Amino acid sequence: MPRLLERIASGDPDTARSALDDLRKRVCQYGFVVEQATAATVPFLWELAQRPHVSCRARIIRLLENIAGARQWE
Repeated sequence: MPRLLERIASGDPDTARSALDDLRKRVCQYGFVVEQATAATVPFLWELAQRPHVSCRARIIRLLENIAGARQWE
Protein backbone atom coordinates (compact mmCIF):
# COMPACT_ATOMS: atom_id res chain seq x y z
CA MET A 1 0.00 0.00 0.00
CA PRO A 2 2.69 2.56 0.81
CA ARG A 3 4.15 2.32 -2.70
CA LEU A 4 0.73 2.82 -4.27
CA LEU A 5 0.13 5.88 -2.09
CA GLU A 6 3.55 7.24 -3.08
CA ARG A 7 2.70 6.76 -6.75
CA ILE A 8 -0.61 8.58 -6.27
CA ALA A 9 1.24 11.45 -4.61
CA SER A 10 3.87 11.59 -7.37
CA GLY A 11 2.08 14.28 -9.35
CA ASP A 12 2.37 12.41 -12.66
CA PRO A 13 -1.25 11.98 -13.87
CA ASP A 14 -0.76 8.60 -15.59
CA THR A 15 1.20 7.11 -12.71
CA ALA A 16 -1.28 8.43 -10.15
CA ARG A 17 -4.30 7.18 -12.08
CA SER A 18 -2.80 3.70 -12.48
CA ALA A 19 -1.84 3.51 -8.80
CA LEU A 20 -5.29 4.66 -7.70
CA ASP A 21 -6.90 1.99 -9.87
CA ASP A 22 -4.67 -0.64 -8.24
CA LEU A 23 -5.45 0.72 -4.80
CA ARG A 24 -9.19 0.70 -5.50
CA LYS A 25 -9.00 -3.01 -6.34
CA ARG A 26 -7.34 -3.68 -2.99
CA VAL A 27 -9.54 -1.59 -0.69
CA CYS A 28 -12.93 -1.40 -2.35
CA GLN A 29 -13.11 -4.24 -4.81
CA TYR A 30 -16.29 -4.41 -6.91
CA GLY A 31 -17.42 -1.14 -5.37
CA PHE A 32 -19.00 -2.76 -2.35
CA VAL A 33 -16.57 -5.02 -0.55
CA VAL A 34 -14.09 -3.18 1.65
CA GLU A 35 -10.90 -5.04 2.44
CA GLN A 36 -9.02 -5.09 5.77
CA ALA A 37 -6.45 -2.50 4.68
CA THR A 38 -9.11 0.11 4.03
CA ALA A 39 -9.28 1.58 7.54
CA ALA A 40 -5.54 2.21 7.54
CA THR A 41 -5.59 3.66 4.03
CA VAL A 42 -8.46 6.16 4.38
CA PRO A 43 -6.52 8.83 6.35
CA PHE A 44 -3.74 8.81 3.75
CA LEU A 45 -6.23 9.10 0.90
CA TRP A 46 -7.94 12.01 2.67
CA GLU A 47 -4.59 13.76 3.07
CA LEU A 48 -3.72 13.21 -0.61
CA ALA A 49 -7.11 14.57 -1.68
CA GLN A 50 -6.26 17.85 0.04
CA ARG A 51 -2.89 18.35 -1.65
CA PRO A 52 -3.09 20.68 -4.65
CA HIS A 53 -0.31 18.93 -6.60
CA VAL A 54 -2.09 15.53 -6.59
CA SER A 55 -3.51 15.08 -10.07
CA CYS A 56 -6.37 12.68 -9.27
CA ARG A 57 -7.99 14.42 -6.30
CA ALA A 58 -11.53 14.04 -7.65
CA ARG A 59 -11.02 10.31 -8.20
CA ILE A 60 -9.70 9.95 -4.65
CA ILE A 61 -12.85 11.65 -3.31
CA ARG A 62 -15.01 9.27 -5.37
CA LEU A 63 -13.12 6.30 -3.92
CA LEU A 64 -13.66 7.65 -0.41
CA GLU A 65 -17.37 8.02 -1.21
CA ASN A 66 -17.49 4.41 -2.38
CA ILE A 67 -15.77 3.26 0.80
CA ALA A 68 -18.14 5.28 2.99
CA GLY A 69 -21.14 3.89 1.15
CA ALA A 70 -19.98 0.28 1.27
CA ARG A 71 -22.62 -2.01 2.67
CA GLN A 72 -20.51 -5.13 2.97
CA TRP A 73 -17.27 -5.20 4.92
CA GLU A 74 -14.90 -8.10 4.68
